[in-house]
Amino acid sequence: MESRTIIVRAATRKDAAIIAEVVAMAIGDETALRNYCGENYIEVLTEIARREATQYSWQYALVAEVDGTAAGAIVGYDGAELYSLREGTFATLRDCIGHTPTIVDETSAGEYYLDSVGVLPHFRGLGVGRALISAFCNNAYALGHKRVGLIVDYENPDAEKLYTSLGFRRVGTRPFFTHQMWHLQRCAYTLHHIAERTTELVEQLTALWEASVRTTHHFLSEEDICEIRGFVPTALAGVRHLVVALDERNTPVAFMGVENGVLEMLFVSPAHSGVGIGRKIVQHGIDNMGVAEVTVNEQNPSAIEFYKKMGFSAYKRTELDEQGRPFPLIYMRIER
Repeated sequence: MESRTIIVRAATRKDAAIIAEVVAMAIGDETALRNYCGENYIEVLTEIARREATQYSWQYALVAEVDGTAAGAIVGYDGAELYSLREGTFATLRDCIGHTPTIVDETSAGEYYLDSVGVLPHFRGLGVGRALISAFCNNAYALGHKRVGLIVDYENPDAEKLYTSLGFRRVGTRPFFTHQMWHLQRCAYTLHHIAERTTELVEQLTALWEASVRTTHHFLSEEDICEIRGFVPTALAGVRHLVVALDERNTPVAFMGVENGVLEMLFVSPAHSGVGIGRKIVQHGIDNMGVAEVTVNEQNPSAIEFYKKMGFSAYKRTELDEQGRPFPLIYMRIER
């Protein structure tokens, strides 16, 4: 398949039309659109997007291009600014259709709200939506926000599946127009190089290690896990470089140990797996700490595939692990 080039850029006023189309896609319901914006709802939404300080303003939008053609857009804002931005939106509605609707609050202070995201039909299936959402979240975190929030219809499980694959989790419910919605949020994760290995931190990371191992290392017996667990605090205290990923509550959700360019340990909390933390922390090791080698249990094929996607390739296999136990190891490295 021919590769396509996807870039995400800041929107300009000239992008008002595609922003309007995306907002219409997000609202979805034809009756709700007409009640909200009148019969010519696309024209009205375009005017809202063209103006500044509205909920759908080009100021708060990003646009994705595929091979230089606009393919989708995403728009959102600080939840604390909902009322002021809604007033700008309503002022436009009064100008265009002479009245404003009654709408419940879809967001609030404490989150950067992803209001609408959409991809034009011709460009679906290329990863444009993922690129837009990832860029939006990164932008929110760069602005200093700790959480990105959104709502998704109960009756749209495919959309929720996409959001959860990108790190969003249910935190409640909210009504919107005539639909009941799941309220999802994604938290910012920060990486910290840990010099002082306090007893409390070592206990937290040891518990995280055990939870992760019980989820991913199904080949280990209960006896194996208990035996290996006894070595974990010493390994955590002794590894040269320890990097810990913390959530917005400063709770450890993943950690990595590095020694002389070798990734000695990587474990992610099961509650936070599959959301890109592992990739983020390993890429940090590759880019900033010279990580080029890792050893993986052969009986953990998902880990082997993960490292392959990160650029590692196998170069050696042993029948026993480094303690002489019957757990074959795969040695992998990045060819620089």
